[in-house]
Formats: sequence, structure tokens, C-alpha cells
Amino acid sequence: MPICELRLPNNYPMENGKDVCDVALDTTLKGLGIPDPKDREFRIKSIDSLTDPEVQVSFGCGKNQYEEFGKDGEFMPTSEQLKTTCENILNEVRQFGVKKVILDGWKGAAFMIRSPEKKDFDLIIPERFKDGIVVKGDIAIRMVFSPSVLDSLKLDLENNEEVFKNILELFEGDGGVELQFPLEAETDIGVEVDFCDVGNENNFSDEEMSYIMHRIESCLDSGVTSDRDKETTIWVRQGSPELLYKVYDGTI
Repeated sequence: MPICELRLPNNYPMENGKDVCDVALDTTLKGLGIPDPKDREFRIKSIDSLTDPEVQVSFGCGKNQYEEFGKDGEFMPTSEQLKTTCENILNEVRQFGVKKVILDGWKGAAFMIRSPEKKDFDLIIPERFKDGIVVKGDIAIRMVFSPSVLDSLKLDLENNEEVFKNILELFEGDGGVELQFPLEAETDIGVEVDFCDVGNENNFSDEEMSYIMHRIESCLDSGVTSDRDKETTIWVRQGSPELLYKVYDGTI
């Protein structure tokens, strides 16, 4: 699931932000051979420290990222694909004032779109989690809310704060919750959970990552996040992203 972030300097006037993101995502899906053309998301943010607009496209890579590649199929773009795709994105969005394009890859990541209908099923606890979900190192949780849900968020702030607390308390480790409010977002609510310092020896398996995502999903059934008509995505990631390619004003 590629996520495109268009980052703008504070008060930067750009009427074509969605067009920039669409171009970046279309180019990414085609250039890297991502099989599902609807598998995409964008956000537009204002960043005080920036002087020029920039685009970052992040996506999961490694095994079991896309069903179309089969069981244990691996998605790992070649260096040439990454180089060409990154340069093509910049060539397309330079006309909008974008000066920098970054491609980031996350290994061992898991992604889900919450179903519009609540489904009851028995969630099997992996053996590793019988005594709780213990995480080595820091846990960073981001709740990303589009402008369309801000009023609901403010109306029931106490209940919504309980949701954030419940997600954090799923894990035994140090961490916090950051709320982000982009200028524009394709998805109403995005939940991102990063296990920042997980090493290879402590990586969670696909089964364990699936369990974690479903536990997060269960926490969302209250407050502003309880409305399943609001599109909600959950992305759980391990370790740090790998900078796969970067171009700035046409040069590496």
C-alpha cells in the first residue's frame, strides 16, 4: 500500500495538491509493478521547517505484501526500477514546484483497511503473546485525522482520548500517541504503529502482525473511530524505513 505524503512549507499556496499526489502514486504503481491500481493513499501536510514542497512515497516491501504474488511471494523493486520511478515522479511534479522526491520502503510491515461491517470471530492469541504483546524498544503511534472528522473528534474528546490510550496499552513497552491533522487526506482515519527498535531476532511473524492489527481494530469501535462508514486504514511497521531512492531538483 503506497502512501504519498505531499509536504508543503507553512502557508504555501498549492491548489493542485491532490493532482501532485495522484501523479506520484500513478507513477509509483506503474514503475514498481504494484498489482492493485486502487492500492494507494495520499496526505497533504504543512511543515514549518520546509522551504520547498517535497513528496515522499512509502510502501511495504518483502514477503507477503500482495496476494497477487502468491504465498511467500516477495515484492522488492530493483535498483533500476526505483531510480527510474523516482526520477519520473520528479519530472512530472516539478511543474507544481516540488523540489524533492523520496521513496521509502518498510520491511516486515502489515496493512489493512477496516471493513465497513463489524465481524465477530474468535481471535487466536499467538503463543508469543500469551502474556501480553511485549515490544523491545520504543513504540510510536500516529492517529491521522482528515479534516472531515475534526468536528466529531472535538465533540467527544474524552471518549476519543480513551481510544488512543487503549491502543497504546495494547503493548508492553515505552511509547506515545501523536495526533496528526493533514490539510487533506484520502482516508478519514489512519492508524500507524511503529515498533521502532525491533531487530531481526525480535521481528513479529505475519500471524503475530495480523493479530496486532485486529487488536488495534477492536480498539477503534468507540468514539469518533467507531463509525465504520469512515474509511480507516491500519499500518503496522517494524524497525526503520529504508531510504530506497531520493532525487532533489533532478540530481541525486
